[in-house]
Amino acid sequence: MKQNIKVGYLCFQNPENKRIWSGTHYTLMMAIKNVGFEVVNLSPIELPRSYHRLLTVYNKIHRIFSKKQINEEYTFLLAYFSSRHFHKVIAANKIDVLFCPAATAAIPFLKTRIPIIFFNDTTYDQLKNYYSNEPKFSKFSDFESSLVQKLALKKADRVLFSSTWAKNFAVRFYNLRITKVDTAILGSNLPIPPIIIKKDFTEEIVFLFVGVVWERKGGQIVLSTLEHLSNKGYNVKMIVVGAKPPVESPLIKYVGFLDKNLPEDEKKLSEYFRTSHFLFVPSRAECYGIVFSEASAFGLLVISTDTGGISSIIKNKKNGFLLPISADFVDYSHLIENLLTNPVELQKLSLECREIYDQKLDWRNFGATFTTCCHDI
Repeated sequence: MKQNIKVGYLCFQNPENKRIWSGTHYTLMMAIKNVGFEVVNLSPIELPRSYHRLLTVYNKIHRIFSKKQINEEYTFLLAYFSSRHFHKVIAANKIDVLFCPAATAAIPFLKTRIPIIFFNDTTYDQLKNYYSNEPKFSKFSDFESSLVQKLALKKADRVLFSSTWAKNFAVRFYNLRITKVDTAILGSNLPIPPIIIKKDFTEEIVFLFVGVVWERKGGQIVLSTLEHLSNKGYNVKMIVVGAKPPVESPLIKYVGFLDKNLPEDEKKLSEYFRTSHFLFVPSRAECYGIVFSEASAFGLLVISTDTGGISSIIKNKKNGFLLPISADFVDYSHLIENLLTNPVELQKLSLECREIYDQKLDWRNFGATFTTCCHDI
């Protein structure tokens, strides 16, 4: 591979929009640029009217026979039309490497000799029963989605996942060559503060909750935990960013959704990370969770669940604390009570969070992994 490599950034949405994928597309693109690559934005996709008409017909026929919906993100129809679109875009640019984050359907039918690096936080077959045990799609759609995923992974020259959880599943399930697959940790999508403030763990304890889906992010567990602690005399407060709590509580400060595209909202969110004591998001299911990387960047200890890809970011008793998925509010209350008995140790761990971020979670680590991939293919 030549020295001056031009990378084509290929995905379905506009990677410059920080609201897309929690801002991950934008920071992925910046991380690649920051290690010296020229990046050409080949996105977003423009699908013709004929695609939408055929998709409508496909959906109607499908519902007649199966009574269930299709997975529109993993159809051969999308794979065919997206390959036609991106083939023209690629031909108009001199590209050395294609980087395809979360663009599974764009790869299977793409006719190109340009090396492809695929990236995602999970795969279809891992995800389909992870968030819910109830089958959402028909048997045919499930088969189609799985095959589109398999073809994309087989066609890609290198495959990157954000966690060992996702990597190990993909290698086993799709029978991928282990040397083709690697883990690339994602960093913070918020600006990194130059210094970490020393937190006081002896006064009011502020727990930050960030998430757009209250139940899946464990919002009720957080609220029940803090109510339990408050009843025992602890001075606690919960700041909620994103999902509106279904109930009102004097312990909750709800600030709504904050848009990282807006400088004032980004500043507000950064301030909540800077001044809170814990990020408390006991997710019921989580493929990765950029918010956990952001917490470490701000020296914010994490309380969460040992599920999905979280343990690739949070190392138990180092930059956070992970309980099993079976843990309830009593278990979390017990954990927090024990932690608060040693405020000096919490201050020490808070400062070490940032060290862990700088050493292992910073976007420079992703850039280094990506560079290695480019020079190996």
